[in-house]
Amino acid sequence: MAIDDPQRSVSKTHAVLAVADDGGLRIVDLRSTNGVAVTVEGEQSRVSGSGATIHATAAVVLGQYPLTARRVPSAHG
Repeated sequence: MAIDDPQRSVSKTHAVLAVADDGGLRIVDLRSTNGVAVTVEGEQSRVSGSGATIHATAAVVLGQYPLTARRVPSAHG
């Protein structure tokens, strides 16, 4: 998806987001210039190429762009 990033800190192919096996969100940094950071309970860590699984309490930053993702219940229950 395209991101309106006035600081130009998000790479054209910055990261991949996918639903993880445990229902969380899996994020993988695609060797972006400005990195991916995840903050959980006040502790920030960089995401490497091996990725990280995040849950509802995490905040994500792509470069300098904060991102919020949340799971929306499906119409099928």
